[in-house]
Amino acid sequence: MSFETIQINTVGSIVTIVLNRPRALNAINAQMLDELSAVLDQLASDEQVRVVILTGARRAFCFGADFDDLTGETPAETSANFEKALPRFQNVIRKLYNLPQPTIASLNAFAAGAGLDLAMACDIRIASDKVKLSEAFVKMSLVPDGGGTWSLPRIVGYPRAAELVFTGEPIDANEASYIGLVNRVVPAAELEETVNALASRIAAAPGAVVRRAKQLLKANSSGSPSESLDDALGREAIAQLECIDEPAFAQILKDRRKKE
Repeated sequence: MSFETIQINTVGSIVTIVLNRPRALNAINAQMLDELSAVLDQLASDEQVRVVILTGARRAFCFGADFDDLTGETPAETSANFEKALPRFQNVIRKLYNLPQPTIASLNAFAAGAGLDLAMACDIRIASDKVKLSEAFVKMSLVPDGGGTWSLPRIVGYPRAAELVFTGEPIDANEASYIGLVNRVVPAAELEETVNALASRIAAAPGAVVRRAKQLLKANSSGSPSESLDDALGREAIAQLECIDEPAFAQILKDRRKKE
């Protein structure tokens, strides 16, 4: 598949999606939504892909929604544009969040509003020391619409999420690391190498096992408050018995016996 607003780079079992509208700071427009939706569908069904990296071209990760793409000649037209775009954007968030493979957001530069929501839909976030992150919706007299009010409290806790959402103020990489919004911060020149090394370590593990582990993490960290440890243990038992039936586990046992 060929795209105009994103680039797809594949190295072995690792696929990198590059948001590629650098003149617009990789802001999300209708075409980018369509292309992201298409490639995420393709990746979800590709068992050869072990890890997916999401990053931005040049000076930004993603500056949020492209308001030039949404603003109409009249308030009614603008409202209609938003009403049409919102389900498409939220569908991309769902697809990215539910992607079977582990996902890494490589935060090379500014991520704001919808761009930060996109990064939070990934499993892991690695940031350049130059990065600024902002849940900037309130600055535009809007509320988060890409799952920010769901994911941010789960990642950093309600009080910090409330401050970020209510003020819309950006935070730097060090603060993002301190509150747990990103996994780690590295010098900008080392970001790509660091992310690729992490992706390679994940890709080296049995793909089916990692996918099951991701399913368990999602289910057991996002369940309803009424769910218990017993619920989590039940899911883990089912998944473990499935892993035991996989050829990869049988091979590991075979190799261990040879060493004994």
